[in-house]
Formats: sequence, structure tokens, C-alpha cells
Amino acid sequence: MDSAAATNVVLVRHGQTNWNAEMRLQGHMDPELNEQGRQQAAELAAALREEPFDAVYSSDLKRALQTAEAIVAGRPSVVQIHTSIALRERALGVLEGLTMREAAVRQSDACRLLRGQDEDTALPGGGESVNAMRRRVVAEIDRICSEHPGRTVLVVAHGGVLHAVYRHAVGRVYGGAIANASLHRLRVQGGVWVLVEWNVRLVMALLGTIACERGHYVRDVDLLAPTKRAVSALGAAEVRAGGGSSAGGFAAGASSSDAGGDQPNGVSSNDAGGDQPNGASSSDAGEAAPDRIAIRLKAGKLRLYLLSVEQSAWTADLSADLARRY
Repeated sequence: MDSAAATNVVLVRHGQTNWNAEMRLQGHMDPELNEQGRQQAAELAAALREEPFDAVYSSDLKRALQTAEAIVAGRPSVVQIHTSIALRERALGVLEGLTMREAAVRQSDACRLLRGQDEDTALPGGGESVNAMRRRVVAEIDRICSEHPGRTVLVVAHGGVLHAVYRHAVGRVYGGAIANASLHRLRVQGGVWVLVEWNVRLVMALLGTIACERGHYVRDVDLLAPTKRAVSALGAAEVRAGGGSSAGGFAAGASSSDAGGDQPNGVSSNDAGGDQPNGASSSDAGEAAPDRIAIRLKAGKLRLYLLSVEQSAWTADLSADLARRY
């Protein structure tokens, strides 16, 4: 295998835990997936069933490892999962186990550091700095890619890890939230990182299974037009992408999902549980439709992914419309 060949990395954030649901900072603490998290992991397994992986890596923390185990379970050949401490979430020190509200009262200095712009100071109580976490994540993914040139690998990790990936690939902080059980794709070649897909959320649980006659893949259907007209493209024999990411990757500033507010350094939901930075609720963002969706029609089934991860009334309306149409 050519050592200069590109490695395709499929990155997954673990499914939900009770601490995620409680908006509790996890860091290196080790809660397991809850019922919803197990369902999310099962849906990921279904979505990725036909995608071959030459190697599988996971954080050694239970929430990531259980997600990885669900994804590889039932595959015809036994897949070994390589666990790595270097793929763990950011160590949050004295903040681990606290909600953000509790942290603001009990550990106010550390909380301000977590939410601030200082990327070099470690969190007290054995925590990491943003830059220390990013260095270990980048070094580990570079190591994995060097061992699997020209191959496709699965990496299951955490929100903070994914923020580090984005920062290294794009050169700036990702301003949005990273959902539990979200999918991301990265191409690494010759030390160059290119994001191919980012923050794709499977919403099979919302949509259910909708039968379709034919299978094809559609990426970045433009939803600036009315929703029904955009979705009606599914009835056509050929559907052309409305955006540019199908050409091969995100350049700096090009991510369609990068419309969120300022993000704390490596925090986001950062395994704290919520999907909004700085404690904002999903209702704070309004009910506007995301700019783009990705739709996959495969094996006679329709799967819808949202590049904007907020599940809202708009999503429910789209689900109902699809159910009526198909």
C-alpha cells in the first residue's frame, strides 16, 4: 500500500448518556450509554452497515466504546476495536461531574476558564488546556492514518475531540454544537486534513423507515427554497447537489453548518450534555430550517441527515411531509 495514499476517517461522537441528558460535564468520567444512547448507536450501526472499515478505533471510555461495539456488532467478519486513551474527551479536572450551573457556583474560576478564550492554561484539578488536548488528538489521528494509508478507518470519540479535529483541519474554532451520535468524515493525506462531511445527524428515529423504489445519494440539497419543493426532488431520476461540499471537502469558512454562536474553547456540548454553547437552549436558535440537508436513498430505504443538528418543529414538519409522500 502506497504510504502517501489518502486515509478516509469516519468519525462518530458517542451516543447519549444520562449525564448528557442532565447537562453534566463528563470529561474523563465514565458513564455508560443510556437507553436513547443505545438506540442511537443501533441506528448508526444500521446506517453504516454496508460501509467497510479496515480498522476501528475508539476512546477507552464506556460511552464511546459501547457505541463502537454497537456499530461493528453483526458484521460478517470479526472486527477488533483498538482502544486509545488519546481519543478521550478533554480532562475537565474539578468540573467533572458538575452541571454548568453547579460549576458556576462551586468552581467559578475554573468555569470562567472553561468558557473563556485562554487555550494554554490547564483546568485545575488535573484538567487539560485546549491546546494540550488538541495536540494529543491530532497526534493520535495522524498516527492512525500513518498506519492505514489508502484505507478507511472508523474513530469513535467525543465532542471535544471533534472540535479539535475541526480546528486543526479548518484553522478556526467550530461555532456550532456537535450532536450525540453525529457522523463526520475526514480525508488525511501527506499530513493535510480535509473535512469531507461534518456534523451529520441521523434522524431515523424521528422519520421512521420510509420505503422508496430506487437508491441514490444526494448531498447538500438546497433548502433555501420552500421545503416541499426541495424534498420533491426525491421523485426525480437524477438529483443534483445544491452545494459545493460534494466536490470533496470544506475549505476554511465553507461549512454549511457553521452558523452557530461563539463556542467555548473545546467545550461546545463537550460531553457536557447539551447541544448549545454557553448554556443556550435549542429554542434560543428559533425554528428556521437549516440551509442544507443530505438525503440518502439506499437499499430501498430513505435516510435523512441534517447538517444543522437542531431537532425542531421544522424537522417534525418535514418528517410528516415525507411520511405522506412516501
